[in-house]
Amino acid sequence: MSGFLYDVCVPAYNSKATLPSTLDSIFSQEIRPHRVVVIDDGSTDGTSETAREIGVWTISTPNRGTAAARNVGLRALCCDYVAFVDADDMWLPTMSSAQAQLWGQLPASAALLSTGRTTFVGRPLPQQDEVNSDLVVSQVVPSELWLQNVLTASATMYRRAALEQVGGFRDGSRTVEDYDVALRLMAAEWTLFRTPKALCLWRFGASSKTAHVAEMLDEESRVLTSFYASVYRRLHLSDANLGARLRQSWRRAIARAAIYRLDFAILPPIAQYAPPTIMDRFIDFAIHRRLLGPLLAKIWRARRAVLGITF
Repeated sequence: MSGFLYDVCVPAYNSKATLPSTLDSIFSQEIRPHRVVVIDDGSTDGTSETAREIGVWTISTPNRGTAAARNVGLRALCCDYVAFVDADDMWLPTMSSAQAQLWGQLPASAALLSTGRTTFVGRPLPQQDEVNSDLVVSQVVPSELWLQNVLTASATMYRRAALEQVGGFRDGSRTVEDYDVALRLMAAEWTLFRTPKALCLWRFGASSKTAHVAEMLDEESRVLTSFYASVYRRLHLSDANLGARLRQSWRRAIARAAIYRLDFAILPPIAQYAPPTIMDRFIDFAIHRRLLGPLLAKIWRARRAVLGITF
């Protein structure tokens, strides 16, 4: 895409140690961003000072969470395309040129494009199938997104007009705000796209949001429940089969989150190291064969109480 212009917002909270490497990866892009802004979300470790010493435009705000910080950045920036990079993640140098190339192939209805990621725990841990994959793009189908978040926040570039139409990110959300906005974009009939090519280094560590698995899964369940409650009736009335599929996906996703949460609470080694595909197959088998009935029923009742589910 000739003359591709994009902005980057870096929401940061107590990110003094990791922010320099994040910013260096952004400024090392083959296509440099038009503007970069760091939103310091009430840090107490000198994050703002570090950003300003590097020479980056910085806006300091009271601590209100990542979603609010992203919205501040969205309002401050101006390009038609905008990315949000967490202050502990990094981009590979070809992220911007790949995004430009693929955006040139997408329809006007495209709201976002997300790339693959490589997990970073002190050092990159390459997933060769993703690192070496071709630069191809595919549309995210509803059944994928209804089950779980298949996008990576720091690897996603958005069309500004789409974000603005749905009201941006949901203020007050401190995790999975990208999942929430993706569901709302899809409900508003925007299309979502992704490529498996890993162009983002996704840091997993004690200080990262994704390290707080229980909190993240609870929030993901709330997001799914809110989405289900808001669109189920409309979908069911217009297409009963589609509505039934949504309900089935929602129940499976809640059960999946509950079991993962249970694993992280009492069986950390299994939850941390078991391949997700094995866990998913086990959950499918347990649900469809009605195994673990008492345990799943107990988990389900607890989740309904925590999430305030009334249907």
